[in-house]
Amino acid sequence: MNNQSWGGQPPSWSQNSAPSYWGSSQIQPTTNKIYVTSLEDALSRSAPRGSEMVYFHQDRNEFYVVKTDVDGRKSWLGFPYSLPNQDENTPATKADLKDVLARLERLEKGGLTEDGKSDG
Repeated sequence: MNNQSWGGQPPSWSQNSAPSYWGSSQIQPTTNKIYVTSLEDALSRSAPRGSEMVYFHQDRNEFYVVKTDVDGRKSWLGFPYSLPNQDENTPATKADLKDVLARLERLEKGGLTEDGKSDG
């Protein structure tokens, strides 16, 4: 049976009365990360039978994989992880390569310094 309580017309929402998930500038991202405070916290979380869940420790660089079998028994593995050094992963800019290009051009021209040594 159809619900006729709104008269067949969809409700009109103003920007102020619309639910926060419709066009809000503060949309929360969807994530599959579950933060826990310990392994015990991860093991105490409810999980469907026959599932495998991943929990991230909120204060350490480690995560836990908790498997729940069809009988409801849980087994787990813990893994440490490290974050990459962002300074080493930053791409070089044209300004960074300016000095390298100048040295390369001098080497290609056979450029020597004033004391007769190679500039490269």
